[in-house]
Amino acid sequence: MVPIIQRNVGWIEVVCGCMFSGKSEELIRRLRRALIAKQKVAIFKPKID
Repeated sequence: MVPIIQRNVGWIEVVCGCMFSGKSEELIRRLRRALIAKQKVAIFKPKID
């Protein structure tokens, strides 16, 4: 019998685009969907822009 190893696999998604292209709205939409699905989410923002 071969043991099955479960791993917590994560991923990184980058939302990029030009100014006023809807990046923030897309990020909020993805966050809401992940929270509904009870997924753990971390969002990072640079200290300087």
